[in-house]
Amino acid sequence: MSKDLKIQIMLSAMDKFTAPMGRAAKRRH
Repeated sequence: MSKDLKIQIMLSAMDKFTAPMGRAAKRRH
């Protein structure tokens, strides 16, 4: 597997986790 592909998968996975967390943080603040 190429590094670029790994990076894209990691970024997409992080977006899935950080998106909901970011929304929750905005609600708190």
